Order: sequence, then C-alpha cells, then structure tokens
Amino acid sequence: MSAESALGPAAAPRPASRERAIGLLCAFAVVLVWSGFALSGRLSARQAFTPWDVGALRYAGSLLAGLALVARFGWPRLPWNRCLGLMAGAAFGFPLAAYWGFSYAPAAHGGVIMTGLLPFATALLAALFLGEAFSRARALSLGVVALGIGLLASDTFGSYPGVWRGDLIFLLGCFSWAAFTVLIRRWGVSAITATTVLAL
Repeated sequence: MSAESALGPAAAPRPASRERAIGLLCAFAVVLVWSGFALSGRLSARQAFTPWDVGALRYAGSLLAGLALVARFGWPRLPWNRCLGLMAGAAFGFPLAAYWGFSYAPAAHGGVIMTGLLPFATALLAALFLGEAFSRARALSLGVVALGIGLLASDTFGSYPGVWRGDLIFLLGCFSWAAFTVLIRRWGVSAITATTVLAL
C-alpha cells in the first residue's frame, strides 16, 4: 500500500483568493485586538487600578485560555530557557510597560509608539540578530509607516506636554514585543506553542 493511499490523498492547496481573504480578516482582527488593548489599558489607568492590578486580571484570564489550549493541544514542548525568553518579552515586558505607560500618557501615544514603531524595532533587531537585510521593499514600506506615524504624532503629541515618561515606557514595551518576535523567528516556535506558553 502506498503512503498516499494509507494517509489519504494529499490536501489540495487553497486558492490564492481564499488565502488573501483569510489574511485580510486576520489583519482586521489584529487591528481590533491592538486597538482594544490600548483603549482598555488607558481606561484602566483612569480607574483605581495599578498597572499590577491590570496585569493580574490579564494573567488570570490568559491562564484559563491557556488551560483550554493545553486540553486541546497538550503541554507545549519548549525548553524552559526559551519559555522564559518569550515570557520576558511578550507576557511581562510588553503588557506591563503598556499599563505603566498609560498611567502617564494617553492611548494615542501608546498607539503611535508601541504599535507604530514596532516594525522599525523588529526590523532593527532582525538585522542585528538574524542578519536580515533591509531590502528596497522593506525600506519603502517602513517609509510609508514613518509618514503615517509622523502625521499622527503631529496631531497628538503637542496636545499632551510632560508625558515623556510614559512615552519612554511605551518604547520599552515596543522593544519587548520586537524581541519576542525575533525570538519566535530565531527558534522556529509555532503559533500554538508560543500562545500556550504566554497564556500559562
């Protein structure tokens, strides 16, 4: 019996149009999640919550999601040092810096710095630690992003003087997530494994 008959016919590749639609839906979902994160983080900073309180609520919810992932996919098989590296960047560095920064600066600053500068921080770390070169297409796309950041910053940053502390903390959070992204790429960690590790 051939391998194909034993395992069934090979799955046919999905049409490019379907792949594009899935990609656009995922991109839209990412925008919603990041926007919701910034707005809820800023709202919590206006309440009687400390950054640690908000972090505790986040971790309690993520633990339940992580246990559900374990029930479905099993415990992640990743060395402890790599688990700690991923956690330092995305489970602790990024969210705690965000919640801390929102206590000093408005949500618009978090959007500009943490989200807007993320492609630059990731490209810089990828060039330093993965040896990825700045192609012409990458430089052009980063230039477009920089233009958008400049337009948004010119409209928001002058209205909130004295919030430089929050802006610096946002920058720390941005590089924390960029480091997480580079480690995922360097170690070849799957999405399910990374998500389960961070949730737990």
